[in-house]
Amino acid sequence: PPAGYWEKIQAVLKKYDVLLVADEVVTGFGRLGTMFGSHHYGIKPDLITIAKGLTSAYAPLSGVIVSDKVWQVLVKGSDKLGSLGHGWTYSAHPICVAAGVANLELIDEMDLVRNAGETGAYFRAELAKAVGDHKHVWEVRGDGMLAAIEFVKDR
Repeated sequence: PPAGYWEKIQAVLKKYDVLLVADEVVTGFGRLGTMFGSHHYGIKPDLITIAKGLTSAYAPLSGVIVSDKVWQVLVKGSDKLGSLGHGWTYSAHPICVAAGVANLELIDEMDLVRNAGETGAYFRAELAKAVGDHKHVWEVRGDGMLAAIEFVKDR
C-alpha cells in the first residue's frame, strides 16, 4: 500500500470505534522480516489471527491475539461465564500446543525473523533476475519471504 495508507485507515477506525482484525495466517511468524506483517506496516490491530506459522504446519493450531481493549471485554464476560466461557470443545490440544511452543522457541533461537528479512531481499532480487525480463511478466514484488509475480498476456 502507498505510504500513509494504514495510518489513515486506523484513524477512521478509531474515530468510529471499529475493531481492526489483522489476518496473519500467511504473514505472521517472520515471513516479512518482522514477527507479524502488522509490525512491518505499522498496523496496531485489535485482533490478530494466527495459524500455520505457529507450528510451521507440523500440527493443526490456530489462535487469536487480542489487544488490551478486547481482553478487558473478555475478562468482564468471564465474570458471568466463568474462566472457560471463551473456550471451545476442540481447543488447546496438548500435542498441538507443544508443537507451537517448540516452534516459537526455534524461531527465536535461530533468529528466523531477521533471516527472513535478509533472505527475502536476496530471493526477490534473484527471482526478478530469473524471470523479470520475460514477456509475460509485468512485475516481481514482495516483502520478506513472500513474493508475487504478476503475469500479463504481453508486455
